Amino acid sequence: METYEGKNIKISRQADSVVKRSIANVNLHYLISEKGKKVKYVVHGIKLNMFTPEKYLFYMKKADLDAHFLKKGLMKGRGLYIGVKN
Repeated sequence: METYEGKNIKISRQADSVVKRSIANVNLHYLISEKGKKVKYVVHGIKLNMFTPEKYLFYMKKADLDAHFLKKGLMKGRGLYIGVKN
């Protein structure tokens, strides 16, 4: 769960997903609380293709990027792909 708190707004986001083959169907659930207004609940559904690290790097290089995968990424348990345009 991700949260944000500003002076007049609070937002929380939680995701759930179902994976079928190489497609992840993800539902992002948002609670949005603005000062003086009712809390809003919004769901945003997305589909994500999932590839092996080798496939991601292959397609990045095919797009003329200097591509790298860093095992230690920004979020615990996830890597980070970096592509720099040649």
